[in-house]
Amino acid sequence: MAASRAADPSSICELGADTRVQIPPGAPFLPVILICNSFYDGEEGYLSRLELIRRLKRAEDELEKLRRENRLLKRLVENLDRELRRYRTQLFLEEHFEGVRAFDKELIDLLRQGGTYSEDEILARLGISPTDTELIKVVSRQLEILEGYGLVQFTRKGWKWQG
Repeated sequence: MAASRAADPSSICELGADTRVQIPPGAPFLPVILICNSFYDGEEGYLSRLELIRRLKRAEDELEKLRRENRLLKRLVENLDRELRRYRTQLFLEEHFEGVRAFDKELIDLLRQGGTYSEDEILARLGISPTDTELIKVVSRQLEILEGYGLVQFTRKGWKWQG
């Protein structure tokens, strides 16, 4: 059996051009994956393990940098959205305003979906903090104006679209 196993080409594992390992007789033969200290990289040839570690470290550093930048950009967008909402809704705080005002599209879309919404639900869905009293006043004023036009109705459960 040893002679037949030694002659069997599947019992020889090649590690390189000049290196061969013979599997001992009686040992189960399973395909083996060897992890070498280098990998083939097209035009550059083989990369050393050290170079692979360096590349991985650079990629991880770049990923962390991009994550920080992404968090910063998200905060900036949130701040700009908040500022834009304040600017657009400022007109609703003026008592004797004459002219054209744009209602909050998100508020209109929410109410038009159907259902009844309490003021707390409306504020939560619009992303308005309960501590932001100025924006709360603006939303309340918009709801009152919409009610005056007959587009919404206040029930004991909350605000409901009528339009």
